[in-house]
Amino acid sequence: MHPGDSMRSLNTSQILDVDNALSDFYYASFYRTMLAMSFFMGVFLSITLVGIAWSWTNRTHIQDPKRRRRATIVLSATGLLVVALLCIWVTDLQAQFALISNGGLFLPPGQISDPGINSISLVRYLTYREVSINIPVHTMQTTLLGVSTTLTFLMVYVVHLQRQSGLGLVGVTIPTLCVAMYLSAMGYWIVGTVFTARQISYAASDGNFLSASPSSPMSLRVDVTLSSTFFSLNVILSDVVVFWRMWVVWSKRRILLVVSAVFVLATTVLCIGNIFVEQAIFTSPDWVRALSTSRDSLELSFGANAFGLAALFTSLSSNVLATALIGIKTWQHRRLVMSNIVGHKRRTVAERVLVLLVESGALYIGIWVFYSTTILVPKLSAPDGYQLAFSSHWTPPAEGFIQSSVPQLTVIYPMIILILVALDKTRSDHHFAYNAPTPRDPSLQAVVVSFDVAVERSEHDISYPSETDVSMFGGTREVSKHPLTKVAPSVVDPAIV
Repeated sequence: MHPGDSMRSLNTSQILDVDNALSDFYYASFYRTMLAMSFFMGVFLSITLVGIAWSWTNRTHIQDPKRRRRATIVLSATGLLVVALLCIWVTDLQAQFALISNGGLFLPPGQISDPGINSISLVRYLTYREVSINIPVHTMQTTLLGVSTTLTFLMVYVVHLQRQSGLGLVGVTIPTLCVAMYLSAMGYWIVGTVFTARQISYAASDGNFLSASPSSPMSLRVDVTLSSTFFSLNVILSDVVVFWRMWVVWSKRRILLVVSAVFVLATTVLCIGNIFVEQAIFTSPDWVRALSTSRDSLELSFGANAFGLAALFTSLSSNVLATALIGIKTWQHRRLVMSNIVGHKRRTVAERVLVLLVESGALYIGIWVFYSTTILVPKLSAPDGYQLAFSSHWTPPAEGFIQSSVPQLTVIYPMIILILVALDKTRSDHHFAYNAPTPRDPSLQAVVVSFDVAVERSEHDISYPSETDVSMFGGTREVSKHPLTKVAPSVVDPAIV
């Protein structure tokens, strides 16, 4: 007999009780394990990928062909192992999602009006359905938290290694911002975890459903405020990081500092406005509906009202502007190198860093564009009002995935750049004496290398290459002076990466 046939002999209330019992069993037995597994999967993936990148960078330094071949085989096997573990993990998650999402316990719409439905069972069912929609979202957020945690420790280790190079206040600016964003992202995750645990607790007891209304408990209002604050803080700090890089690349021009300050201030004001609007949902829902930008008029998500959406597009504009200006500087740098050095085809260290900033910035912009788009389109979620159609399409909206990921991505994005530059610096250390091309101008002979690896100094010092140490965080030694870097300032340093 098909498993679904036995369910047809049960009435609606009995099916709801079976589904609720299944949910009770899952959340008591598997939910915490799933979150722990997701976190450590993120840790494992990040450590493995960074290790592969480091090994691949140093593979070219192995002179023995047999050892190099063995290193290539080990790297390939490690990559295949990561893919296999990832497939196993995803398959396990799919099985768990199927357990709590469908399993044949859904009824035809015609049976919803059954007068024998137990109201408490119905509310418990709806609460569990709401939680189950958020489980995939929270799982992905937990995995990204594992990634950001690992990268934070790696970044701190890189900074520690560079202390002997004279690490100053400028050198720790971006690492400090990254740590602040990581703490904020962790706070965002903790708030989401506590909220989900509270929903599960309510569903398991009396079936109370936490929703935004004037009668909502104070705990929900605190959760909403903290969640919006942590999210907004990471958005603002990520804009500060990208503008800081752009400002340093452009030799700290005052006009760009003013423009950056205006954009950051505008984003900050709009984020604060978004927090106040979300709080107004609990006190003045009719006023909030007038500011709604989504189909669900009382959506508790960043960007679901006019202030939040304006903050998103202001931040998006900030990233587009900063990335475009860094791209222009990259083009100027390339033209300068090609016009002054005969036969130079390889990318300089400075150019590789600039290209990395542009490419990663473009990817980050793409994520923001996608997130902003999901705010404005109909979402794949349960029908408005939670009319029980008992269909299997309880799918979390794309907006939920992106919103839960943004606080973690704002941390991962700058730290990956910093770590990749550290790996590139390691490769430059090993190939410091590569076959350098011949400059057309003999006076440039002494500054070919120092131009590539100079660290950030004052605006006056940036005008002249004066460094032969490839340290990212400081430690300069003057070798020559030439107005070569007036067009292409120093970029391989913590003030930028």
